[in-house]
Amino acid sequence: MEAKNRLPLYVQVKNHIADAIDSGVYPPGSKLPTEHQWMAMMNVGRGTVRSALTELEHEGKIVKRHGIGTFAGEPKQSFSFEPVLSLTYSLRKMGLKTDSVIMAKETVLPAGRLLDYWGSIAQVGRLKRIRFAGGKPVAVEDSYFLPDIFKAVCRVKPGGSVAREILAMPGVSIAKAEFVIEIRKPDTGERSSLRLPKGENVAELTRWTFVKGAKLPISFVSFVMPENMMSSSALITGES
Repeated sequence: MEAKNRLPLYVQVKNHIADAIDSGVYPPGSKLPTEHQWMAMMNVGRGTVRSALTELEHEGKIVKRHGIGTFAGEPKQSFSFEPVLSLTYSLRKMGLKTDSVIMAKETVLPAGRLLDYWGSIAQVGRLKRIRFAGGKPVAVEDSYFLPDIFKAVCRVKPGGSVAREILAMPGVSIAKAEFVIEIRKPDTGERSSLRLPKGENVAELTRWTFVKGAKLPISFVSFVMPENMMSSSALITGES
């Protein structure tokens, strides 16, 4: 592992193992080295390896079988979209702890930009959150979902990943996502929520997400962050 790398050691180990799986060193279903073998190969302690493996198991990258060993997980097509759709994924990849404060969780009538695709729908679900990374506010997320998708979204804990919950739903296979990014002045609420200094702009990303076999998109997100955060390509994402 790289001593000068700013990422926490367990994140470096996690990324190394994930890269080895993605590159085919450990094909889907193949048995992975033991904790002791990872410790020896990467010169790290047991706690570091266990933390890395726990995260990978949570993400579905690996599968632990009691008394047998740990195996590379079977890839799911929709999860290839996770780095694009999930802010939580990107922030955790950077070694940051994520959390959020829910500002609204409700059912509403489509209005404004939602009418572009959802003009014929009676009601949609809304989830508005202030997103935090490392204890600091990084984004205001205002997301809307078709009713059946919203049921799954409501199961997500405040600091959890909405994108991962949706991608794990049976029958959900992402077809495409339409993005628009606009640099603008923040409104009073955004400036307060993001603790922005006077004169700093925000970047608003809006995104419609579509699944295969459906005419209407399953979700719309308006995602507002400080303009300087857009310089990090890892943060040009969508819902958490």
